[in-house]
Amino acid sequence: MNKLIPTLGVLLFSVTGSFAQTNNDQSMRDDTVATAMIQMNADLHKSFEARLIREKLISDVSNYTYDLTSEKFVVNGKPQPEKVHKAFLALYESIAKTPMTAGKHLRKQ
Repeated sequence: MNKLIPTLGVLLFSVTGSFAQTNNDQSMRDDTVATAMIQMNADLHKSFEARLIREKLISDVSNYTYDLTSEKFVVNGKPQPEKVHKAFLALYESIAKTPMTAGKHLRKQ
């Protein structure tokens, strides 16, 4: 019986140590995903700003808003034509690598 107790203690320590490493690995993966999402969001907004300027939809980069959904695209409070909406929706989907689904928004306010 005395031999079992030290062995059990080692086993518990090993399992706990392994669990801590698993949590650390998950935390590192979560941080990597969060960093990638932040970068993708920055890329989206930079690309949108460049395209908005090129399309002459904005002139002042320090003062503009937009809201893109699967149904509409509004720039500075003005709904954009369907052709413009589809172009920006395609830009979003090419960068995000995912479709814009109902309920999602890409906004700059």
